[in-house]
Amino acid sequence: MATKRGLLTAAALLGLARSLSAGEVRAPSPARLPDVAAAELPMQGPWAPQPLAATAAGDSVTPSAGEAMATAARAPADAPDTLDTPDASSSPASPEDQRAAADAAFDAIRPAVIIDPTWNSQTQAQLAAALRRTLGSATAREGLGAYAREGGSIVLSPIRVAEDGFIHVGEQKVVPGPKAFAVSQARSVEVFLEPDFLRGCDAEKVLPEILAHEVAGHGLLQLRLAREGLDWIAQHYRGNEARAGLIGWNVSAELGVAGPDDYSGGLMRTYLRSPSAYHRALAAEHPIYAAQVSLAVLREPARLRAALRRRRDFFTRRPEYAQIASHLDALLAEWTSAGHEALLDLAEQARHPQLKRVDREIRRLAARLRRSLGGSADRQPGR
Repeated sequence: MATKRGLLTAAALLGLARSLSAGEVRAPSPARLPDVAAAELPMQGPWAPQPLAATAAGDSVTPSAGEAMATAARAPADAPDTLDTPDASSSPASPEDQRAAADAAFDAIRPAVIIDPTWNSQTQAQLAAALRRTLGSATAREGLGAYAREGGSIVLSPIRVAEDGFIHVGEQKVVPGPKAFAVSQARSVEVFLEPDFLRGCDAEKVLPEILAHEVAGHGLLQLRLAREGLDWIAQHYRGNEARAGLIGWNVSAELGVAGPDDYSGGLMRTYLRSPSAYHRALAAEHPIYAAQVSLAVLREPARLRAALRRRRDFFTRRPEYAQIASHLDALLAEWTSAGHEALLDLAEQARHPQLKRVDREIRRLAARLRRSLGGSADRQPGR
């Protein structure tokens, strides 16, 4: 996620969507990482989704279309609690088998996918091809398929920044990411992409990771958390982004495009070497991530307040992190105003069995990624 210092304010951040992740991901220089207790620092990562079923010419798709289109959808009664991501070895071995599996999965999810018709025909074709390519991965087929079956809607929109400097999603104001980002709501994932980014990126390598991260990662988890009345927790649970990142990286590995120089490889390798270092890097990279902690911290209101105060004080002493400190200060003030009951509610959500299962899934995804990458996981970019 590219650094956004100079763009973010505490007030704007407090109005962000329940789950926001931003495009280009790169880890900050280790020399700039705050030395805060690793157990209290967040984990976050990349990406953004992609839509498909192109609407008729002349129709318009607004940034809030995904949520409106999904209101009538209902999840099946037997929907699983978490994404049971298949082992990478279940991916078709040959390119021909991959394409056949991707084509079938593409047809199955197509009704849930919308490409904003304001994209030109060439870009719409590029996005459709990227989605089809993504579905060559078993992890992507499982995750995107589950999201569509359970009532999720996928909308792909170009970044449209209003005169006030924000992207407007319904009544929310969202700070635009520099390349690509997404907003996850209860039953939709809206992906915003910078047209110049699409023209310049290696779509074969980059877009599958983005799609899988946002749809199978954030979108599916948000949908299932909302169904349990747990949608607030996604703002503060660091596993939300870790799981999404790992899903995207696994998809890249299954498609054979993850390696020493992969798009988000810096963060991927950091996570595989040390999740704690990954959490510290992200806490220093963006105010949203600085406010995310582990389930153990979320379950204890006093510990949560103390952790965020220490983190705020740390960043306050460093002028280059002024916006992170300001966001944490505003969040602490908001919690004080809301009263202790708000934090007790958050603590209760953090004890839900769903979140424990997500933590276990994160460990499984990391182990699978290590197996898929082998020795390349430990190599530095360009080596």
